This record gives sequence, C-alpha cells and structure tokens, in this order.
Amino acid sequence: MYDAVHVVAVAVQQSQQITVSSLQCNRHKPWRFGNRFMALIKEAHWDGLTGRITFNRTNGLRTDFDLDVISLKEDGLEKIGTWDPPSGLNMTDHQKGKTSNVTDSLANRSLVVSTIW
Repeated sequence: MYDAVHVVAVAVQQSQQITVSSLQCNRHKPWRFGNRFMALIKEAHWDGLTGRITFNRTNGLRTDFDLDVISLKEDGLEKIGTWDPPSGLNMTDHQKGKTSNVTDSLANRSLVVSTIW
C-alpha cells in the first residue's frame, strides 16, 4: 500500500499544472487530465518497500517484480511458492515434514466470532 500511495503522490507533485474541480461519481465523463496523470504514473520508477517499481508504458502494468506466496502455519508464516509475470505461479514442495495449515487444525471445531460496533 505504501508503494502505491508513493507512486500517486509523486505523480501529483509532478502534475503541478493539473487542477481538480469537484467530480461526480455518477457521471460518465472522464477527467480531462486522466491521460496525463496516467502517463506520469507510468513514468514512475523507484526502489520501494516491495522492490524496484517500474511500469509498462503501454498497458500501465507493473514490470520486473516477484511475489512470495506464503501460508499461515501453526508455527508462523512459511514461503510455499513464488509468482512473477512471465513465469506465473511456481509452488515449492512444502508438505514434507512441515506443519499443517492453520485451517486444517480448525476443522470440525465450533468457533464463536464476536464484533464490537
């Protein structure tokens, strides 16, 4: 979330000539500076909390990044795979000698859930 907010904040700083009047959510008219603002976001590049942040200038998707797939176990978090745009999902062999998923230990149990509003 921090990286996303930072990218938008940098685009706002670079777009000093862009003005925002009140916008209505129910109108279908696009914001007149939308294309310019998106171009500024696509130009962003920096080292954020989630790694190097760069965007494809054609489609606006983030490029050159990897995600860790983690599982919540009884004894904490365990990395069970990775995902990246060119290769997709790559799961590692995580069943050998490892603890079970937390959800497995909750099977056939009754839980009481309460909230305070």
